[in-house]
Amino acid sequence: MRRVDVYVSDEQYEKWRQKAESEGMSVSSFVKQAVESAFSHGFVGKNDEMIAKLEERVSDLEYELDLVMFTIDKIDKALKKLNRGELQANDFVYSSEEGK
Repeated sequence: MRRVDVYVSDEQYEKWRQKAESEGMSVSSFVKQAVESAFSHGFVGKNDEMIAKLEERVSDLEYELDLVMFTIDKIDKALKKLNRGELQANDFVYSSEEGK
């Protein structure tokens, strides 16, 4: 069996130690398991690709959120008109192009 030494800050070591302890493991076993898990889930060596995919997903979700917020705003305005007795049939017409 081979030995690997890793230099980490005191804060990082304490964080690993606490997590290992909460899992009932030694720090060495915890680090070994974490590294193996990262390999098996494809998290090692693909950081740039993963970051690009996550950034794209965030952008997609921001766009979807904008549409949802626009729709909520339209519904809110229509409900206020309804409460004032000013509601018209076209107040509920929705076009996805309006929010752009």
